[in-house]
Amino acid sequence: MRLAIKMLTRNSSINSMSYTPNVQFERGESLDLMFQSVDADSGQRYIPASGATVQVQIPRNNTLVPTASTEVDTVNYSINQSAVMAFTGDNSVWKTPLVATQTKNMTSQNIRILLTEGTETKIAVVKYAITVGSERE
Repeated sequence: MRLAIKMLTRNSSINSMSYTPNVQFERGESLDLMFQSVDADSGQRYIPASGATVQVQIPRNNTLVPTASTEVDTVNYSINQSAVMAFTGDNSVWKTPLVATQTKNMTSQNIRILLTEGTETKIAVVKYAITVGSERE
């Protein structure tokens, strides 16, 4: 199984998921970054095994990070934090909070998601998953 990620809008709920190519926000804004794990081969949502963990990595500004890297790299990331399940009853949807101090100097960029089940870690990169409002134009 190859891991893929679908980004969700902030107004998504367990009964009404709304997908977006990127999550838009303003610098200094706090938000929950929400996403769904997907089996890239079948296109179906992927429900990880019980006890799985998810890490969200956002690169440091102006840091080139290979998007195809399969190594767990924590050095080149300014944000490296755990995600939690967003909704009881749907273990394919995850979220992680970004607080104002984390987003105040952020630029639009890729994110990496690391899904660990037992001893196996799957990595997905979402290109331009986050978009800063002033950079949209």
